[in-house]
Amino acid sequence: MKKNVSQRMGNLASAEAVSHSRAAKLASPVVMAAPVLKIATFHSSSLGSLVASFPALVALRDSFPGARICSFVRAPLIPLLENFAGVDEAHARPGGGLSSQAALMARLHSSGYDLALSFSQGSNALLLMWATGAPIRAGFVPSHMDALLTHKIAKSGPLRPLDALELVRSIGATPRGEKAHDFLWISPETAARARQMREDAGIARDFLLVSTQARKNSRQKNGDSAETGAASAVDAATLYELAARFDLLLVGSKAQPSLLREVEALRGAAIGAASEVKASETAHSIADLGGKTDVLTLAALCEMSRGVFGIGNGVLQFGKFYEKPVAMLSEGETAARALQTFGF
Repeated sequence: MKKNVSQRMGNLASAEAVSHSRAAKLASPVVMAAPVLKIATFHSSSLGSLVASFPALVALRDSFPGARICSFVRAPLIPLLENFAGVDEAHARPGGGLSSQAALMARLHSSGYDLALSFSQGSNALLLMWATGAPIRAGFVPSHMDALLTHKIAKSGPLRPLDALELVRSIGATPRGEKAHDFLWISPETAARARQMREDAGIARDFLLVSTQARKNSRQKNGDSAETGAASAVDAATLYELAARFDLLLVGSKAQPSLLREVEALRGAAIGAASEVKASETAHSIADLGGKTDVLTLAALCEMSRGVFGIGNGVLQFGKFYEKPVAMLSEGETAARALQTFGF
C-alpha cells in the first residue's frame, strides 16, 4: 500500500516537473544556437511604418550589442536611417517586381545574416528576407508568404510601435526603456534650415504641425501594405478653428493652395459679418510647406512644434516618436477636442 502511494506521489511530482519545464520553455525568449553577428531588417515604403519601427530597432541594438544591423528601405527614406544610431547600414530596396529584386537577393544570400526581420507584410519584403538565408526569420501575418517565416506575429492595419516591439520580442530582444528619439541625430544644419523655413513662413515658435495628406484604403503595387484610414482630409473649417489659438504649419506631399483660400474665405466672411471678436480670434498665421520638406527637415519641424494634428500616418508617428501631443483626425478628432489635447 505504502509502495503504491509512494509511486503515485513520485509520478505526480515527475508530471509536475515536466509541466513546469514546458511552461518555462514557452515563457523563455529564443535561445540562439550561435552568437548573432549580423541582422537584416526590411521595411515598407511608408514613412509612418519606418518611424514606428524605431523603438524596435533600438531594442535589437540593446539586445544584440555585437551584431551589425543592416536595414533595407526605399531610397527617399534612407537619410532617416543614415542618421539613426539604431542601425549600422542603410540600403535601398528596389521597386518593381521579382526580376528587379534579383541582384539584391543574390547579394543578401552571400552576406551571412544570422537573423532577419520584416516589418512589412509585402511579398517583396518577405522574399528579400528569405533570400538572406538567415535561420531565424520573423514577420507579421497575415501574408501571402508567411510560410517563409520561422516566427510570426499577427497584425492588422498600419504598423504601430507596439507591433514592432512585439515582433522583436518574439526573437528574444528585450526593450530596455530607452527613448528612440535619442538615437536620431538631426544635424545643426538641418535644424537651422527647418527653423529658417518656419520663420520665413511667418510662423511663431508655438505652432502646431498639421498633416493635410489624406490616407486611402489601398495597397502598394509592390505588395507592401499602404497606410489605411479615412479617405478624407483636413478641411478649412477645422483649420479655421485651430488657428484661433495657434499658428499652423501645414505639411504633406504637396501644397494645398485651395485649402488656404477656403480658410481666408471663412475669415473674410467673419469680418464681413462684423464679428470683430471672431476675426481677431483667427489672427494666427497659417503657412503651407507641402512638398517642400525632406524627411529630416520634417523630423526637425516636428521636434520644435507644440503638437501634431491631422491624418497622414508619417507625420503623426513622428509626433509620437518625439512624445508630442497628437490628435488624429482619422479617429474622429474634432477641432474642439484637438484643442483640449494641446492644452486648451
